[in-house]
Amino acid sequence: MAELALCLFLVVLGGLLWELHRDPSPSPAALWTWGWVVLFATALFLLRRDAIPWAPSVAHLTGPLLPAFVLAGALSYADTPVPRWLLPGALVFGALRWGLASVGLPDLAHGLALVLEPPAELAAAYLVFRSARGTTSVAQRLLPPAFVAVAAVDALSAVAGLRGQELSTASVWSWVVVGPLTLGLQITAAAHRTRERGRRLALDQQRVEKELNASEGRFRLLAEHATDLICECNAEGRILYASPSFGEMLGYDTEALIGEDYFEPVHPDERVFAVGRFMRAVETEAPSDAVFRYRHRDGSWRWLEAHARGFSGATGELRVVVVARDISERRRMEAALGEARTALERRVEERTSQLAAAVANLEDEVAGRRLAESELRLSQERYRTVSELSSDMSFAFREADDGSLEVDWVTQAFQRITGFSTEDINVRGWLLSVHPDDHEKALRHLEAARRGERREFESRVFTKTGEVRWMHNLVAGVRSEVDKRLRVVGATRDITAEKRAEEEHRRLEAHIQETQRLESLGVLAGRLAHDFNNLLSVILGNSALAARDVEANSPLQKRFSRIRSAAQHAAGLTEQMLTYSGKASVSLKPLHFGRLLAGVDDLLEASLSKQCVLEIRVDDKLPLVEGDETQLRQVLVNLVSNAADAIGERSGTVSVRCGVIAADRPMLAHSYGTPGLPAGEYVCLEVSDTGPGIDDATREHIFEPFFTTKSSGRGLGLAAVLGIVQGHGGAIALESAPGRGTTFRVLLPPAKPESGSAVQGRSAPRSARGSGTVLVVDDEEPVLELTQEFLQRAGFRVLTAATGRAAVDWIRGDAERIDAVVLDLTMPDVDGEETFRAIRRIRPGIPIVLASGYDREHGARRLASEDVSGFVAKPYDPEELVEKIRASLAG
Repeated sequence: MAELALCLFLVVLGGLLWELHRDPSPSPAALWTWGWVVLFATALFLLRRDAIPWAPSVAHLTGPLLPAFVLAGALSYADTPVPRWLLPGALVFGALRWGLASVGLPDLAHGLALVLEPPAELAAAYLVFRSARGTTSVAQRLLPPAFVAVAAVDALSAVAGLRGQELSTASVWSWVVVGPLTLGLQITAAAHRTRERGRRLALDQQRVEKELNASEGRFRLLAEHATDLICECNAEGRILYASPSFGEMLGYDTEALIGEDYFEPVHPDERVFAVGRFMRAVETEAPSDAVFRYRHRDGSWRWLEAHARGFSGATGELRVVVVARDISERRRMEAALGEARTALERRVEERTSQLAAAVANLEDEVAGRRLAESELRLSQERYRTVSELSSDMSFAFREADDGSLEVDWVTQAFQRITGFSTEDINVRGWLLSVHPDDHEKALRHLEAARRGERREFESRVFTKTGEVRWMHNLVAGVRSEVDKRLRVVGATRDITAEKRAEEEHRRLEAHIQETQRLESLGVLAGRLAHDFNNLLSVILGNSALAARDVEANSPLQKRFSRIRSAAQHAAGLTEQMLTYSGKASVSLKPLHFGRLLAGVDDLLEASLSKQCVLEIRVDDKLPLVEGDETQLRQVLVNLVSNAADAIGERSGTVSVRCGVIAADRPMLAHSYGTPGLPAGEYVCLEVSDTGPGIDDATREHIFEPFFTTKSSGRGLGLAAVLGIVQGHGGAIALESAPGRGTTFRVLLPPAKPESGSAVQGRSAPRSARGSGTVLVVDDEEPVLELTQEFLQRAGFRVLTAATGRAAVDWIRGDAERIDAVVLDLTMPDVDGEETFRAIRRIRPGIPIVLASGYDREHGARRLASEDVSGFVAKPYDPEELVEKIRASLAG
């Protein structure tokens, strides 16, 4: 029997939830009542829990429905739509509780009830409290505390469940007291709320009806006292309303017109036209005008001028309002005026015939003049027609009686080019569009044209939008043979595009020249660095040999140490020059600018003054770049240091931003660095400051080595930055103006997914002392002698060659006796690359150690596909060279 009752209960409950799900606006009283019904039905099952072992499962299943019904009723009470998922969601939550209890987790089920159900009832209390503000109903004021009490009792029941008391005495009595009281307050408050809404709706409806009646009264009063004919028709042309003026003007009974065809009295000759204009108003709901004859009741015809406009009625049907005016009298006056004009023309013709005899002797002269004027007008008309069709502008000035020039005519191209109309010229004068700086020039050339000269000149005009355009003008003076008046006729062509193209060409040419000059300086810097490295090799090597030849405690050791320190410092300067020339060592690997900034932020802060603020912003989706971390860190530090020096001790901001920028061809063409970069997306490192900016004179030399505006600077910072960016295949865009700060944008290509790491050189075990024969090839005699001394002291037998050809001859004549080769990459006759390949063709396996005044990567790039045994960069230490040869021989 209990199972049957449970089935019936669940069926009724499911049907109820389905109906509530379909009903978008259930009443609060119904929702609250059903909530308590479900609660009390559940309580009946719990009271029989001794006889019904699954009664607690029913409590878990239906327990969340009371908070859901309470919250749904509060939402409806507060005029808020009830979510359709709320009540089914509560039943799903109840099923979750039942499932947890079934698997032996009743405490978790009661815990979820404690966490979710009382807050829903407290939310309902807040909603009814907010809706009850300002009301005088006691039930509405007591309803929020009652909901709070329900939340407290629900929480008490959940706590009791956690303690293992499925139905405690305190819980039963709490529900017995709170339930009926709350239900009564809910029903009373909902009824009071319903009555208040009804009164408000009634008042609103009365107000709307009163305003509608007033509006209709005003419209009817206006229509009934209007002198024009006013009627309203449906889409088929049937009259729905007619003003009293129909009877006064056309003699029809207004009431009899209702339902009649509006077009039936229209004259047959104009009926099709009138119907077409009416249907246009129906289809477009736009104003439509028509003039036609309308039949008077007495059979006469009256001319009407009608204006029709369509609109949609209250129920959506199409309506048309027609306002017509009787213009019969005006038509009669126009007809009379036409007759009078005809009579006047007839009298003039008669008078002319009477005067014809008196002027017979002048006919030849008049005929000639008329012919000349006709030809002149025809010529002017042809010229004006051609001018109107041309994209160029043509015009003519005539000489006024006071000697001034006034516009005779101007083609439509004037309005197309400047935006000003001929009316603007007549009102404000023909100089209104001429640039003020060109007024004097234009007047001077027009005066010359008046004297018979042909003048060609360029001038600027203002358009109506304020744009300045360049015009090429050609003017000449012409005196008419008919009226003897002087006219200045001219043609004007818009050359703004040509001017802009010329300016852009000049600017690009200057930029290309600047780029070529920087490239030339880079080549010069690289060559100087190479030559200096050869000289420094001699200094460092001889000082090292000399230091070995004196005693350890000799005073000369300190002097030799100073010589070596100065030479190493000079080597650092040549390294910066190599960086500028783009031939510095670059160890490329994928890296992220965000991690690079995180490693130097303290260093950047330290380079700024206390009045300067550093802002750093990095895009979260910034792609990787292939770069040398050390060199890119130097770029960042140099740019921030340069920005800090620009601001000085003043207050300012240095901003560092990293992101992705879409660079187009004009932007890349005006940048410094790698030429011919394709348009696309680049990783952008932007450093900007609020300093005084850079003038044009400084901007032309800013990337040159040894150019600086600082008293203590060497002028290699920005030069090194440009060299590093070129070495990474990127470019630098510069934006600056005096008083507007400076912005450097370093553009680097994103890293390719398949990019790999560079191939490292081979390592070899260190031997105690060298043995074997080494051929040293170098075009610098001091370097050659020094290297020979190094290797002989290390135990090697040394052969020397000052040219690449001499080295090849040594290998060809005595290849088996030579164990290794030290080869300089830069030589005048046959360079190191050709010598390298010639030696390998003669003796494929011989170890070759490369030496260069440039960097390691420069040599590696030139012989990337060859098996190079080692590389030493000048100036090098004797130990480094000896170790490379030992390693190559051991390998």
